[in-house]
Amino acid sequence: VQYTNGICRPMHGEIDIMEAVNQANTGNQMTLHTTDGCSMSVKRKGTGNVLTDNCYNGTNSNSGCGVQGDNSTFGPPFNAAGGAIVAMEMRKEGIRMWQFGHSNVPSDIINKAPDPSSWPEALADFPSTSCDIGSHFANLSIIADIDICGSWATSPTSADINIGNYRQICEMTS
Repeated sequence: VQYTNGICRPMHGEIDIMEAVNQANTGNQMTLHTTDGCSMSVKRKGTGNVLTDNCYNGTNSNSGCGVQGDNSTFGPPFNAAGGAIVAMEMRKEGIRMWQFGHSNVPSDIINKAPDPSSWPEALADFPSTSCDIGSHFANLSIIADIDICGSWATSPTSADINIGNYRQICEMTS
């Protein structure tokens, strides 16, 4: 599950909320992909394992700045538990993401009045300390994309292609 602007990706950013490949046995990966000038090389308050610090899509084969949850956050253990509630908060101070098992869902979510300030520490924390969130993310939509037998997006068939006016449109709206 992504929160992105498909045509203007990566100029308007991409936030991967649920991501894994192949057997999906290493846990959910929550990742930001941005244009140059966004890094997370600061102390963060998340419970997940920090994988990379540079969010710029032009480095590390577009791995972005990722945080990985434990094995129970994706794949067979995740499915056996009946899934989870995943929440994301995007604000000027940064982006935070949580993953709640069904027995740990905060009551304010159940009561349809979510208040992230009362929730436990996020699984992934992306503070705006070294990344101006507002300048790297705009006009985003939720996209549910399920690829069967996939791999990380490194092959030419899965690369972004800027044809004709698409690049112009993105530059005019950024």
